[in-house]
Amino acid sequence: MAEIKILVINPNSTAAATEGILTAARGYAAGHFQVDALGNADGPDFIDTDEDRIAAAPGMRRIVEQTAGQYDGYVVACHCDPNVPALRRLTDRPVVGIGEASIRMAALLGRPFAVVTTGEASLPHKRRQLAALGLDAVPCRPGVAIEGAGEAENSMYLRLLRGAQTAVEQDGAQVIVPAITGFPGLDRFIEERLCVSVVDGLACALFLCRDLSEYAEQKKRKEKG
Repeated sequence: MAEIKILVINPNSTAAATEGILTAARGYAAGHFQVDALGNADGPDFIDTDEDRIAAAPGMRRIVEQTAGQYDGYVVACHCDPNVPALRRLTDRPVVGIGEASIRMAALLGRPFAVVTTGEASLPHKRRQLAALGLDAVPCRPGVAIEGAGEAENSMYLRLLRGAQTAVEQDGAQVIVPAITGFPGLDRFIEERLCVSVVDGLACALFLCRDLSEYAEQKKRKEKG
């Protein structure tokens, strides 16, 4: 069987984010499958609101259409899983969003878990996403900045750490799902300080996409043989 090839789609147009996602993805994929990444040149700088998700759709569609037949599956590297259902209608290859992949993986671990978002503005959509997956009782906490502190003290790592700490102390969470990607080592950063498991969405989506691709290929071979 040929080596699986997966394309990671960054729905936003920030080149640095795409580079960070690709570096992380290739680290997870090493020795298991091939992975490339493409940013959405026509998308917004950051995906946060419903308007951002709508604006990202045309460029994401073009990426899938222009790479048809080149990849065995696609991963959408944004935790709100923008336009994933629409992309699935464009291709017979698996399309996996990092949000759904990480949330379902956390649920399978069988321990209390919480989702930690980048801030208060992300909470409504994340709660709708959890409800759509039948997990509306799962706690969802925002990352927390310290008022008046400097940029270093309010880095995304620390913001999410503070949100995760609240989830552990107030919600009894034993597993944390950060609703973000492109921050190398974030999982270890939180794990080492809170002694909880952290589920990385990009890793979950990549391996799920790989497994779905292999399953489809094996099924074809069985039907032929």
